[in-house]
Amino acid sequence: MAINITQSIEQHTPAILRRPSIERGLDSLDGCRQMGALLATLEGYQSIKIKGIHALEGYQLSLRRHFNVILVFMNWKAAFSTNIGRKLLMGATGLFLIIFLLVHCYINAQVFYNDGGAHFNTLAHFMGTNPLIRTIEIGLFVFLIWHAILGLQLWFRNMGRRKSRYALKSGKTSSWYSRSMGILGTLILLFLVVHLRNFWGPNRYSQTFGDGEKDLFSMMADDFSNVVMVAVYVLGCFSLAWHLVHGFFSAFQTFGLTTHRYKGIIYNTGVAFSIIVPLVFAAMPLWFYGGTHGWFYMTPSVFGQQVGANF
Repeated sequence: MAINITQSIEQHTPAILRRPSIERGLDSLDGCRQMGALLATLEGYQSIKIKGIHALEGYQLSLRRHFNVILVFMNWKAAFSTNIGRKLLMGATGLFLIIFLLVHCYINAQVFYNDGGAHFNTLAHFMGTNPLIRTIEIGLFVFLIWHAILGLQLWFRNMGRRKSRYALKSGKTSSWYSRSMGILGTLILLFLVVHLRNFWGPNRYSQTFGDGEKDLFSMMADDFSNVVMVAVYVLGCFSLAWHLVHGFFSAFQTFGLTTHRYKGIIYNTGVAFSIIVPLVFAAMPLWFYGGTHGWFYMTPSVFGQQVGANF
């Protein structure tokens, strides 16, 4: 007899979401086993097939692979109030921020041309004057704050459940950086506040209310001539690297993309991203420090010439 999986899941999903063991044991074997058992008994079947994905004997079910099926039937309140919903939103905002980091890293890397900031200033001018980019910038701040709030909520909830048997099992098998995402995320947030205060904030204020665009290349050279500021940035980049090691893979895993075929590719890409991008960010203040202290010849800023020529 044919089985209507869609109708069955729609009927049983509210009960599933109210199961406290599923909420507590989201990342545990017991949680996966119980979710698998619930799905397997929707129509009395021991195995089901949803969009080509097999779930055999509850404990083999990958809970994350079925997020897209289960969450279709979640209302918005459930998406924002449950651990499952928060993890999905956390992954979505995380993927958006990963794209931002890649773009930001590319722009910052332009300083290594040692051309007085000509390449860097051109891209910074485009990013600061393009109406579409400025609109996306607003969304970036919303996603950044949202990501931070969701991350802290999940972290505090997990910390509060350390006394449960699920948390104890998870604590023995999870890595240090996965258990410390809240601390690392907070350090990165503080680092971003310093970054925005020193560079982005003054430049945008001057563009909107002052005399126009500032010479960001010269501003960075001045700030990074101070060893304390360099140390702050390097430590911030170190925290970012550790945060990304877990966050990159976790974001893809949340959407069920880490299948057997692609798991290794995604993991290795995440590790490479977590090393290369923070290294480029950390190299920039070190480069300016060396240039301003005579370790090598650093071409003076050509920002004034570019402004005169309208970039």
